[in-house]
Amino acid sequence: LVRACDAAAAACAARKRFAEAAPWCELLLSATKPDAPEDITKFRHEAQFNLACCYAMSRRPEEALEVLRAVLAAVPAFGERLKSELLDPLRGRADFKKLSEGAK
Repeated sequence: LVRACDAAAAACAARKRFAEAAPWCELLLSATKPDAPEDITKFRHEAQFNLACCYAMSRRPEEALEVLRAVLAAVPAFGERLKSELLDPLRGRADFKKLSEGAK
């Protein structure tokens, strides 16, 4: 299920259908737990970051920032990924800037 959700989300995102990709990421997250085995946890963290990007690109900034905070708390190294162009809709926000500065 995890791999299928990941593949479906990636296929939607590749076509720039971010609003359609988000439910696949959400399903992956609901089907996994934070204390899952490491290989599943990696999918979970990727799905969290991808969901934040989907929310950002779908004009859902509050939700995007909430998910970004969660994934950065779990995996601080994801701070480097805040440079992704998929997060560009958030760049002008003070709360995104604060999050980015804290991730350095």
